[in-house]
Amino acid sequence: LGRRMVASSVRRHVVPGDNSCLFYSVGYLCEGAEASAELQQRLRRVVVDDARADPDRAMRELLLERSIDDYESWIMDDAHEGGEQEILALTR
Repeated sequence: LGRRMVASSVRRHVVPGDNSCLFYSVGYLCEGAEASAELQQRLRRVVVDDARADPDRAMRELLLERSIDDYESWIMDDAHEGGEQEILALTR
């Protein structure tokens, strides 16, 4: 009640359908950046840095289902895709 509807449009932007599509999409939405190896590696580094900065390391490792060192090796390999934990890290 009392809210105004704001008209908006949605535009589809295609990113490569590889294991880095989450990072490409976030880069495009937040920065207008096109998909590139540099973009996905930079955003993968952001999620690693977020994991390393967590003061509750034990809980983070539980959520990641691996040690933070193992997580870094895993997520920095572009053969692995991002998911919920990476989305959460990129929103901080």
